[in-house]
Amino acid sequence: RLPQIPLSFTGRLLARQRLIIRPHPATSVQAASRQLGRFLITTMRVLHIYSGNLYGGVERLLTTLATYEPPVPRLAHEFALCFRGRLSRELEAAAAPVHQLDRTRFPWTVIRGRKQLARLLQTQAFDVVICHSDWPLAMFAPVIRAAGVPLVLWVHGLPHPRHWLQRWSAQHPPDLAICNSKYTQTAFNRQFPDIPSEVVYCPSPPPSHRLTENERTRLRSRLGASPSD
Repeated sequence: RLPQIPLSFTGRLLARQRLIIRPHPATSVQAASRQLGRFLITTMRVLHIYSGNLYGGVERLLTTLATYEPPVPRLAHEFALCFRGRLSRELEAAAAPVHQLDRTRFPWTVIRGRKQLARLLQTQAFDVVICHSDWPLAMFAPVIRAAGVPLVLWVHGLPHPRHWLQRWSAQHPPDLAICNSKYTQTAFNRQFPDIPSEVVYCPSPPPSHRLTENERTRLRSRLGASPSD
């Protein structure tokens, strides 16, 4: 089961969307009534920002979001990356929109990357931007705030308040924090009690091989799980 953006936050964002009623060519009252009841909510466009130079759990999460059909409400996932590599290739193979930003390694490349993101947010309408971890939040939060787009931080690990990067990113508090576990959320809330947070467990793609009953029994036995567990 793929995760959803928390409903409380999603509801506020969807309130900004328009309900569209498509005109019906039929003249019968029954046909018009049926058509009037079909409210089509416009798709919510979500922009995920990440570095993209490594490959691990965060990258697997992003490729899973790009590959599998999201639950209702309808979400359109797009991605902005600072590096090309395995992650960008897998996202493109999944036919996901990938926006390439400059590598944010030096001050002048940070400036170029911010200008590129500013142009993207000016020319395309996104409903929410999600920064994955502290680096993209520190790099791009000022641009996202200037564009007036809701800002979310997806927290993938425990906070380290003394680290220089987190001190930098803490200057740009998001509207919402998505935490990958209750343990992470508890640590995050201790450091940032004024920022609302929700727990969203990382999605897992369905297995490519379905276990037979005998295989399942042997595996559970090997892991020490009893039949009643």
